[in-house]
Amino acid sequence: MKNKQNPPQPRSQFQVLLRSERETRAWSQAETAERSGLNSPQLWAAYEAGRREPTISQANKLLKVFGLSVKFG
Repeated sequence: MKNKQNPPQPRSQFQVLLRSERETRAWSQAETAERSGLNSPQLWAAYEAGRREPTISQANKLLKVFGLSVKFG
């Protein structure tokens, strides 16, 4: 029987990018959270899983650890 209450959510490009960049470096979520200045590995995991959405400023901070940034235009 399928669970209709929690259908799988499509992954955003941001979520995929966070996980891909982290896994490319063979870093744990805890190590990546620490490198990016987050107080909690659970917060990194929530961003990766799409349970939380960072602001643009937060997204830039998260991406900075990989040498990336959010660009518009």
